[in-house]
Amino acid sequence: RSFRFHFAPGARDLAASGAPVCVYYVIDGERLFEPVCALCDYYCGGKLKPRSACAVVGVDTGETRARLRDLTPTASGAGRDGRSPPGAAPQGGGAARFLRYLREELTPQAEALLPAGIRPARRALLGHSLGGLFTLSSVGSGSKFFEDFAAADASLWWDAGSALGREADRLSALPPGSLAGTRVIAGFATAPRPGKELHFEQAGEFERVLGPVLRRLGARLEARLCPEETHATVALPVFALALKRFILG
Repeated sequence: RSFRFHFAPGARDLAASGAPVCVYYVIDGERLFEPVCALCDYYCGGKLKPRSACAVVGVDTGETRARLRDLTPTASGAGRDGRSPPGAAPQGGGAARFLRYLREELTPQAEALLPAGIRPARRALLGHSLGGLFTLSSVGSGSKFFEDFAAADASLWWDAGSALGREADRLSALPPGSLAGTRVIAGFATAPRPGKELHFEQAGEFERVLGPVLRRLGARLEARLCPEETHATVALPVFALALKRFILG
């Protein structure tokens, strides 16, 4: 699997002055790598007083079949309306395997491209749509390998709308305080779109369902509804907010 890497001169200067380096892993790098690089360069430059330097890794995820396979936490035959057509074969369910691949194979290759002597102090995961679902399913998976998460319009309709409840149950099994310092930012496009009622319902429940669980674990959650955005436009506003929080504090 291919990936893209960016570490701007401004970030190098920040790191050389002693600023910690955060590496931002962006799912669907084909579409989202360059915009995230531009946002990171902006927040790390000028007079904004960033608290960290940024490296960006865009992870290419391929065509629809590969994305369904790798970015979904469970296998399902249900569509966006929550219904399973007769004879629909379950697909997906490879998120845990894909996360293991990122941690064990891709990350060492990507971080080997950092300048000599520089090691990341923190890692963040950013995803939109199915990539947002993958991002949320990665919170609390492993020993805080990723500590910051930004999910834009995560596909909570997946598996007949069971994704949100499953995540709450999974995280509830973790010990209190085990995600101290973790930051989760999620934004949902809520401009009217016929046929997306299940998705809207889940987005409206997101903070109520996951907020108490994440707070018990010591994580910080910021959730936003974006009534002026559609699924196609919401990724950049959500990522801009998240990166501002992560970089500028």
